[in-house]
Amino acid sequence: MKFFVSTISMGLLCLSVHVNAADTGRVAELFWCTFNDDKGWSEFEQVNKYFGDQVKKVGGKADDFDAYVWQPFRANVDFDYLWNGYYDNLRVWGEASQAYLDSAEGAEADDRWEELETCGSALANVEMIFDSPDYPVADSTSKKGMLESFRCKLQPGKTLADVNAVIKDWHKHINALGIPMDVYMRTPLVSGNDEITHTYFAVHENAAAYGRNVSAYQTHPGTAAIDKKLSEVQTCTNALWQSWQVFEGNN
Repeated sequence: MKFFVSTISMGLLCLSVHVNAADTGRVAELFWCTFNDDKGWSEFEQVNKYFGDQVKKVGGKADDFDAYVWQPFRANVDFDYLWNGYYDNLRVWGEASQAYLDSAEGAEADDRWEELETCGSALANVEMIFDSPDYPVADSTSKKGMLESFRCKLQPGKTLADVNAVIKDWHKHINALGIPMDVYMRTPLVSGNDEITHTYFAVHENAAAYGRNVSAYQTHPGTAAIDKKLSEVQTCTNALWQSWQVFEGNN
């Protein structure tokens, strides 16, 4: 995982053009990674700790983010894990990226990541579309949650405006159900995938909570109508992951 490099040029170009503009919403930096030969999770833990220590040494804006790993649980994917770094906005991402790139510590950490794995990367806008007051707060890096993701593309002739209109109806429905989960929507900012137009992910406390939550959603009499509306504007594939925090920044 060579942090901040493959997407930074376009990101900083955007920053330079909009220096006086208002801040964006939250931004995610994504890396989908495959371990190199003879490498695995034990090596990941070592490199990840080294990376975190190096970022803290850089200081300044470099650690203004939090990061989570998604490990495939029931997922048809061709990589070993997905790294998700979250920033308050694009400006913060750019400042953190530059601080990291300008440092010897960042270069040393990148060398360790390159020994471990091979990754692709992207940037995305992130919006929370359902914030359950009953979703439990995870106890930082010690707890693994269950996460359901949906990779989606628009139906022919539809736009994200159509999707957002249906999400308003979905939001009323999910609020009425009172399910204890948080749900996020991503839209690409810098991406090499022309087919995927948006994604969602729902965060559950654990596998048992996932089973309860999805059962409550699927068996509710109002769900079929909402799902029909959603399928008219998008088509999606889903996957299950175990997820946990791997870096906690000073943000």
